[in-house]
Amino acid sequence: MEVKIHFLYGNDLATQSHYQQKEYRDDIVIEIDDLFYEVYFFVKWAIEYEMRKDGFFTFPGIIILEEITNDNIYNAIDELINYKYFDYFVGKDKFPLNDRFINSWYSNDLSLREPHTECFYKLRFKVQVRTNLN
Repeated sequence: MEVKIHFLYGNDLATQSHYQQKEYRDDIVIEIDDLFYEVYFFVKWAIEYEMRKDGFFTFPGIIILEEITNDNIYNAIDELINYKYFDYFVGKDKFPLNDRFINSWYSNDLSLREPHTECFYKLRFKVQVRTNLN
């Protein structure tokens, strides 16, 4: 098994420090045997902030860490591979640089929004159904 970790915004010390302070990292794609998996690393406090802001928070591939560090990221990926975590996801056969889940989940359709009313969202991605599930 060949595993590569792609840091989309780099992985120098300044970038590592930046994400450690933000308490999440959303720029990582894992490549396992030529398939790409999007993952999102958060600490508990960052999710609690999102919950207070929006009332909910979800992403497929979310991984909760104690702290956003390279060692924690590498250890989590190793353990999750051992637990066959990625076997339950459909990997992409192309590198998802601009077509990542975080970029395509919701689009805010402001044309439907009247002042002082709720905001409507439309899903922008197509659902792919797998027919040969084992």
